[in-house]
Amino acid sequence: MSSRKGPHASSKQQPQEDVSDSSKHATIGERAPLHIRIVDALFAPVNASSLCTFRVLLGMCLLMQTFKFADMFELFQESSMVFPYGGLALFPPVSSTVGHCMLFLLGLSSVTISLGLFTRLSFIVNFVLFTYLFHICESNHNNHYILFCHITFASIFVDYGRTHSLDEELKTERVWSAIRGKRRSSQQQQASSALESPAQIQLPTVPYWQLLFTQVLFCIPYFYGAIAKCNYDWLLRAEPPKTWFSRREPVYALGIMLPYHYWWYPWFISWSGTAFDFGISFLLFYKPTRYLIAFPSALMFHCMNKMMFNIGVFPIVMMAALLLFVEPNSLTYMWAVAARRYSIANVALRLAYQNHVCYATGRLVRERAPPERDEEAA
Repeated sequence: MSSRKGPHASSKQQPQEDVSDSSKHATIGERAPLHIRIVDALFAPVNASSLCTFRVLLGMCLLMQTFKFADMFELFQESSMVFPYGGLALFPPVSSTVGHCMLFLLGLSSVTISLGLFTRLSFIVNFVLFTYLFHICESNHNNHYILFCHITFASIFVDYGRTHSLDEELKTERVWSAIRGKRRSSQQQQASSALESPAQIQLPTVPYWQLLFTQVLFCIPYFYGAIAKCNYDWLLRAEPPKTWFSRREPVYALGIMLPYHYWWYPWFISWSGTAFDFGISFLLFYKPTRYLIAFPSALMFHCMNKMMFNIGVFPIVMMAALLLFVEPNSLTYMWAVAARRYSIANVALRLAYQNHVCYATGRLVRERAPPERDEEAA
């Protein structure tokens, strides 16, 4: 009886296994839920080159802003009144000595941000000091300073030191080998291999949400500026551009006089500025218009802002932020080219130095050698 039931049982179980296999394939072929696809897209690895290249320029801009704060505490001591923000009157400005120490730390943190040394800690120090200096007196208010506070705070949570940084060099012990005089030739080989076939080496990556978060952070000032411009005075009266330009003396750029005093120029600034702020974010995210329309218009817009209004380092920061929208792989290729040229130049300098030393040593030996006598030679 048992021998007869065996084949029948196996024949009955076979269709069940086929059904289970088909159900497995069906579950595999099904599309994942929307929230899972969003999470996978946000945490997908992307090349960290664009973020870290922007970090280098951001540190330089923060250092330039620190120099603009250099005489802040002298002005506080000379002024008879300070206008604190609401709720911050209990915190008067510190002394000039303490203030200069804070400015020194602020500048030092800006330099370490640019170098990528203790990157996260440098952003924390920069955020705390810059926010405090900004909130000492309301007369020092500037909308762009608020943006810098947001940038430095948000940068604490971004892996800016993932590449092109001393943090990464220290982590891989390449700096220590260079200090000991044992620089490996693999660096030059890696730079040349990155130039010839970048896809063969493992590139440093960050989650995509960090790049997207930073891009959106720099698009918010554009969009908010467009909303702020949508009012009666700016669009229908061209004010205050009319008042600003009527008081200006003729300004020349590249030998051409800017048309400040023409009747149409304030209207052009009002309407073109509003259209630019509304559309630039979408043009930057849309790849077909990114390089042909968005980049040239953004560079022209910020250069005009710098020439017309001289609003500090804000235009420079916004122009540097355009690197966030460049394809990261192309920036990696540029860094590889620079690294290879540096290594070749370094080798050439060393060979030139060695040849110079050998030439100088040989000349010195020949000059100090005793003259040969003709008689002995004969």
